[in-house]
Amino acid sequence: MFKNSCLAILPFLFSCSLHSQNSVSGKITDAKQAPVPYCVVALLLASDSTLIQGKITDENGLYTFTEIKNGNYFLKISTTGFEPVYSSIFTKDSLNDLVVSDVSISGARLLDAVTISSITPTIEFKNGNIIVNVEGSPLARGNSVYDLLSKLPGVSIINNVVTLQGRSGVIFMIDGRVQQMSNEQLLNQLKGMSAATIQKIEVLKNPPVKYDAAGTSGMINIVTKKHEQIGFNGAVYSETSQGVYNSTSYGLALNYKNEKVSIFSSIDGTYNTYLVNTGNAINFESDSGQTEIDNDNDYKILETDLNFKFGADWYANKSNVIGFKLSGGPGKYNENGIGLNKFIGYNNTGFDNYLFSEVGHNKWDILNYNLNAEHYFDTVGTLLSFSADFTSLKENDKSLYESHFYNANNTEILVPNIFQIKNNGVTQLFSANSDFIHSFDSTSTIEFGLKGSSAFVTNEYLFEQKDSTTSQFNINPALSTDYIYTEQNFAGYFNYSKSFKFFNLNLGLRGEKTSVEGSSSVDTSYFTKNYFNLFPNASFEYSKSENHVFQLNLNRRIDRPTFDQLNPFLIYVDQYSFYSGNPFVQPDYSNTAAFTYSYKGIINNSISYSHINKYIDDLTEQIDSTKILATKTQNLNFSDAYSYLLFIKYDFTNLFEVTINTNVSYLVYDGEISNFPFRSRGLSYDANLSNTFLLPGKTKLEISGLYRGPSLFGPILIDPVWSASFAIQKSFFKEKLDCSIGMNDVFNTFKFHTHSKFQNQNWNFYQSSDSRRISLSLSYNFGKTKAEEREMNSNETEKERLSH
Repeated sequence: MFKNSCLAILPFLFSCSLHSQNSVSGKITDAKQAPVPYCVVALLLASDSTLIQGKITDENGLYTFTEIKNGNYFLKISTTGFEPVYSSIFTKDSLNDLVVSDVSISGARLLDAVTISSITPTIEFKNGNIIVNVEGSPLARGNSVYDLLSKLPGVSIINNVVTLQGRSGVIFMIDGRVQQMSNEQLLNQLKGMSAATIQKIEVLKNPPVKYDAAGTSGMINIVTKKHEQIGFNGAVYSETSQGVYNSTSYGLALNYKNEKVSIFSSIDGTYNTYLVNTGNAINFESDSGQTEIDNDNDYKILETDLNFKFGADWYANKSNVIGFKLSGGPGKYNENGIGLNKFIGYNNTGFDNYLFSEVGHNKWDILNYNLNAEHYFDTVGTLLSFSADFTSLKENDKSLYESHFYNANNTEILVPNIFQIKNNGVTQLFSANSDFIHSFDSTSTIEFGLKGSSAFVTNEYLFEQKDSTTSQFNINPALSTDYIYTEQNFAGYFNYSKSFKFFNLNLGLRGEKTSVEGSSSVDTSYFTKNYFNLFPNASFEYSKSENHVFQLNLNRRIDRPTFDQLNPFLIYVDQYSFYSGNPFVQPDYSNTAAFTYSYKGIINNSISYSHINKYIDDLTEQIDSTKILATKTQNLNFSDAYSYLLFIKYDFTNLFEVTINTNVSYLVYDGEISNFPFRSRGLSYDANLSNTFLLPGKTKLEISGLYRGPSLFGPILIDPVWSASFAIQKSFFKEKLDCSIGMNDVFNTFKFHTHSKFQNQNWNFYQSSDSRRISLSLSYNFGKTKAEEREMNSNETEKERLSH
């Protein structure tokens, strides 16, 4: 049906193209004849410089003015940080389209300093996607990227799972390269990334087919700052924040560029210490009576990261660029936790409470090697690019667990249960892709590409029990295992985009073939899978004027289980609570339709529906006889989501901006839990309010608040939570020195309460951290001319499922 609808609309689109005459189009290039995207092009009347129309160039540096009368005109080209460039006068004297010769901005003179005269919007809504401009935002200073996640519209972190509009399955990218990590390790990495290194964060609910089809709820692309210049430039920063404990980050970037070579480098470090408090009340029912276990745990967490980047680009000639990049670094994550667990009610354990402690040490070292090249066939926009990546990750985890058992008089009455878990892992990823882009004219473009990738993961998991007599740790073979996982992916895609007078069309199709194999030499956890899928993507946009824009998006996507979701190892919370992966969990698939209406770019409405088949979820199971709460990755039958998003951005003056973002979703989950049919449904909603003020003396003030209403996450209900934050920023020395001070979660209200009651399950969970933090940030930029660092990567989806 969808195919027939597409075929039926083609004659209409073709007829529209016959009436799109009287246009003026062209391309803006730089000194290397490379396209310059997103610069402002104004069409001016030659006689009196009257503004006729204004446009912004697309990704290929192309622009088009429609319905232009005959006459003499010239162009004014403006791009950030440079004085305007003017074209020569040209004449349009016929009813046919006019293609203007390429205009180069190579002669543009750099402005000495950028003066703050208006507010750059913190949050923007474009084509159904959301862009959060982190650079220049005071609220970003002194925070990590992890701290910013909960401030993104529609994004929540629930039980250490990132969700978008109530959905898990979010794929993270850094500069367009997907981070293939386990969920916990990804969050650890984001905690170690300073927001000072980030330019913007893009929330992509309808990613193009150029990206891998992973991520049923969408993608979050973290775009880092680009520092490359003609001559020498750099930046240095230092940030500190104080909650219960202190956290510090620092960084240095040095870059050099001439006409032939561009060299860029940076090093960033973090030393974060923070406190997490958790509580859990679990009710176990049996024929003998009810038992409630209450626990209260405190964790002191120390994380250190050192990340570096070094690379170079060689501009062999105006048509060819070759580059390489080396990035990565070591990291550590230390966790010290202690908790008191009390038994209330019926108790046949022989003790009344137990004291549980954990000391965990996690070390990793990751290196990524990238080789890339680009060839420009012409200046119209025909480009062939190639990129290859090899990533190596080595991990070493060791955790020591102790349980001491006491009676009602706090006398230790049983032999302590002491065990330690060691896990040594190695992950190797290789990927390569090639993309070809051709612009037929300023209104139509085709793009296609191929990609191949492979992953090899090994883990050696040892469970060692301490002998109370000899005090020696002995391996428990029943709980120790090794695990080997391999995966190969081959993909190809094709995308066609066409612009008409009032209508834009984008059609894409991606095909992916996946082969996976997992095995263990200890148990029978062996599996092999082979599957091929097609992922269509279509976007239709109608805009007779800039006041009213209508857009329809259709896509199909996949969410593959992460590597830790496939590993069958036991990860302990305490002696009576643990998590394990599932090597037999299947990928899930989503089909999504979204309709968006925008009024003057001020009010944006979006309604969407998505259906996810074989929905992946971490489901809990209570074992009343042993009083254990186990969590395991499993597939539900399906999940549906009906969502409405309202986004309002209004500038009262060029010195005051208000942004309101709210999302309402009705979620449905269907499946089996512990062999019992399960179906839940409920309403989830959230809202964000941001106020930005430009004060005298080049000072910026931001005040923001967020509210997450009650929401549903499978069988888990989440209580409402809210917070408020503020920050103030001031620049000195011609805006080379940036200073910012602020406070997150002013009222210390950002605390999570979750609970579940299904069949025999009846538990409540609480978690808080030292989210109320005072932050101070200083950064200094030196150098004059800034250009753009090329981002060429191939290991997009693979790194999303990596560790760290």
